[in-house]
Amino acid sequence: MNYNWNWRIFWEPSPDGVGTYLDTLWSGLAWTLATALSAWIM
Repeated sequence: MNYNWNWRIFWEPSPDGVGTYLDTLWSGLAWTLATALSAWIM
């Protein structure tokens, strides 16, 4: 199984035009943690 991973995709502009794919991943992680923290507090 030979697959060449394209790690440079993280630094390419994301489709929403706001930042890169890595920025989108960090934003999603932040929202996930905020939601989990809120649910834990409730």
